[in-house]
Amino acid sequence: MESSAWLFQILAALVYATVGVRLLRLALRGRELPEGLLGSYFVLTGISYTAYQLPMMLAVDAWYTPFAYAGRVVYAAGMLPFLLFLRLVFHRGKRWAGWLAATSGLLLAAGLLGATAVGDYEGVSLDSGWFWLEWTGYTLPFAWLAWVAFGERRQALRRVRIGLTGPMLANRYLLWAVFGAVQVAASVALIPMYADYARHGVYSAWSDALSGGLENLSLGVLWLVFFAPGLYRRWIEAGSPARAEAR
Repeated sequence: MESSAWLFQILAALVYATVGVRLLRLALRGRELPEGLLGSYFVLTGISYTAYQLPMMLAVDAWYTPFAYAGRVVYAAGMLPFLLFLRLVFHRGKRWAGWLAATSGLLLAAGLLGATAVGDYEGVSLDSGWFWLEWTGYTLPFAWLAWVAFGERRQALRRVRIGLTGPMLANRYLLWAVFGAVQVAASVALIPMYADYARHGVYSAWSDALSGGLENLSLGVLWLVFFAPGLYRRWIEAGSPARAEAR
């Protein structure tokens, strides 16, 4: 990657870790499992991103492969509480959701273990079937998040119209849906990026720009979910269906 590309990833790592620590503190304070699961995912994601970028930050090329592998393992570990979060919060008691979470986790684990067995420690070989198992395992949960959050937003909007919930809750569902969709887009973007890397041996400027752009969009969405400023909150409240009908 270009020398500036790791800055986007380190920024992302800091934001993910900050969000994760905030959620873990809430979980400890209220003894709530959902916050603990989601917080664990974000903290582990922050650690994973840091592991990937440390060799480039410190300009130690010999560290890249072992740190990249460590980042993959930590990220895979973080997906497990994320899958449990999706099942627990949105589909508690639904057998199909349990199977979906288990399938995604098994695909991720099988892809990672299979790639390790054949010596693919960086996980960028599109010619390997193990890559596609792992890719599906970490992409499917975000497609699931986007789908379920869009559905929850539609229901929340109905409740907003009759005053049973606030517009910010409906908006948070929308933001989560966008976050999931952007993460899916980032996974899809890896395919041409890795294909280009296989041809040239380096990540090109366009792949850096694409990765950084999607990462920034994800960070912006998370910022609005957890740290929405007053101006944004007032804008959402002013545009709510209930207020529009009142006028």
